[in-house]
Amino acid sequence: MNLTACLLTPLLTDGLSPKRTSSIPGKSFPSASSILDAPDVVPQVEELHSLGFRGLGELEFVKKSYNDPSYFPVYELANR
Repeated sequence: MNLTACLLTPLLTDGLSPKRTSSIPGKSFPSASSILDAPDVVPQVEELHSLGFRGLGELEFVKKSYNDPSYFPVYELANR
């Protein structure tokens, strides 16, 4: 069944979601969401990456324009 899965979960996770998908390499892409206006958003994104998440999505309900320089550190992390 040549399928691809995308799993989106918030930071509040047990860290198991990426591990659950690792049994199907190349067919899964663990992604997470974060709140761009959270004061600790950069450490959150770093933690998500360390847990095995490789995508960052659902960046909505922001308080500023998406091209506000305060969001650039998050975009730079996501780009890496």
